[in-house]
Amino acid sequence: MGESYAAHYVPAIGVQIVRDNQKGRIIKLASIAVGNGLFDMRAQYQYLPEMACHSTYAPIVNSTTCNAMIDARSTFTRMMTAKSHSAANLTFAGYDILTPYQVAGGNPYDVRTLCNGGSLCDPYMDTISQFARQPWVRTALGTRSDFQLCNPNVQNAFINAGDEIIDASQWIPEILAHGVRVLNYAGDADLICNWMGNRELMMRMPWPGQTGFNMARDRVWTGGGVVRVFAGLTVLRVEGAGHMVAKDQPERALHMVSQWLNYGAIL
Repeated sequence: MGESYAAHYVPAIGVQIVRDNQKGRIIKLASIAVGNGLFDMRAQYQYLPEMACHSTYAPIVNSTTCNAMIDARSTFTRMMTAKSHSAANLTFAGYDILTPYQVAGGNPYDVRTLCNGGSLCDPYMDTISQFARQPWVRTALGTRSDFQLCNPNVQNAFINAGDEIIDASQWIPEILAHGVRVLNYAGDADLICNWMGNRELMMRMPWPGQTGFNMARDRVWTGGGVVRVFAGLTVLRVEGAGHMVAKDQPERALHMVSQWLNYGAIL
């Protein structure tokens, strides 16, 4: 299980495990789960303007900002179509879709609020960093390195390597084919890795169950949200949560994880 950019790691690790299992190097894997994941920037960032301006929550930015986001999306789409730009340039063009929203003071991790300052627009994250940097905590963790919530040097290395533009959802069909269940969940107030883009990505994903999944009905989730399930793939929208579901809705997050582990399904 992972969140956000872990949508790159979790499927990659999952597919490697199922491949190694076929070779006799057995690691038991029953399921994987990703929350508010960034699987494919090229597909998911297309939904940034819609989520910012036409979600189930009232927009906190004006039409000028919305139009600027739409214009930036058009540029991003043209660059993808041209196929002559570097992966790094495409990545930054994707970021440009978000820029007008951030300039207007919006919180990219929760469309219901303005950015309150601090790391990830959340002062509480700075408190976490301060805690993790204490010498006794570092000693307990066995690390000499200073803690950083987000390291720009590491991020730039990923961008320059073309990692952010990779479509990590490409490995999900192979994982499903080996009987490993997949849970894609998202808080319904997140912008940067929003539920609209995640749902659309799963619907576009080519796999034997694609038609069945797309025809399946959404139903109300007992924990608070909307869920769609077909042939091992579960897509869940969690009500009242932003980018970090467990922080915003801890009871719903616990309910989700408990159902997934105890019953193998989101009920």
